[in-house]
Formats: sequence, structure tokens, C-alpha cells
Amino acid sequence: MHPFEQQLTERLERIREQGLERRVLPLQMLTGAKISHGGREYLNLASNDYLGLAGDLELVAEFYQGVTPEHLLNRFGPGSTASRLMTGNHPVNMELEDSLSELYSPGRVLVFNSGYHANIGILPAVAGKKDLIVADKLCHASLIDGMRLSRATLIRYPHLDYDSLAAILS
Repeated sequence: MHPFEQQLTERLERIREQGLERRVLPLQMLTGAKISHGGREYLNLASNDYLGLAGDLELVAEFYQGVTPEHLLNRFGPGSTASRLMTGNHPVNMELEDSLSELYSPGRVLVFNSGYHANIGILPAVAGKKDLIVADKLCHASLIDGMRLSRATLIRYPHLDYDSLAAILS
């Protein structure tokens, strides 16, 4: 056995011994935000479909009701293409942002395609070199990426340790 292969084998064994081995589980998707595994039903809080809207069959059917191929090509297309900054702003994006702006009255709305993109887009826009960001040690990795991109000073405190947070802020 090659020494590198031996190292990997030993490392995998340590991971198994520590109970940290990860496996892809065969899941059955149910309606809403529910899944089934091993005969048990679970609420899936690990997906990006937090409200279970993608699994709401009535909502999905209503969404697609009356949609023609021409409608799909002219409004949605078969793929995401490139970013809006590269290929331009699609009218559907503008309609969504205008509708949300009217609904929530903030003046303007900018829709990001994911939480990751929101975090790496917003944090560098609102914080810079002369700013301080204080964050929980277990905050999401996308927040860390956004904080690093902002070039602000970053201080992280132990998870949920509000005494440490108070000490930093004082």
C-alpha cells in the first residue's frame, strides 16, 4: 500500500472511531418540508426550502397552471445563464424586486439568488476596513466569507457566550 493511501486509510478509521463518518442517506421526500428515513418522518430544516413550498403539490400545480412553452422561454428560460452583472437584468428580476418594494415599502429591493450570495454581497457593501464585526464562533460559513471580503476587523466570541460578547463590546 502506498504511504499516502495508508495515511488516508488511518485517518478514515479515526473518523469512524470518533463517530464522525458521514454518509449520504436515502431519503424519501414528502409533502411540505417533511422527509422520511428508516420508517420515521422528519421535519427537514437542513434544506433551502425552509417553508416547504417546493414540496407543496397544490402550490406547485397552481404555479405551473397556464404556463406555455413560449411563456417559459420568454420569461424564465431553461437555465440561469450568467450573473445579472454579466448578462444584464432580466425583466422577471425587475418585476419581482418592484413588487417586493411595493409590498414592503423600503424604497428599493435587491434579490439575491441565495443566502450565500446575499452574505458575500451585503457585508462588504456595509462594512469596510475601518469597521468592526463581532460574530458568534459558530455563525454560518457564508457569513465568515462575507466578513472577510469586507476587510473589516473581525472578532469572534465563543458560541452563545454572551458574557464574552459583552466584554468585547465594552
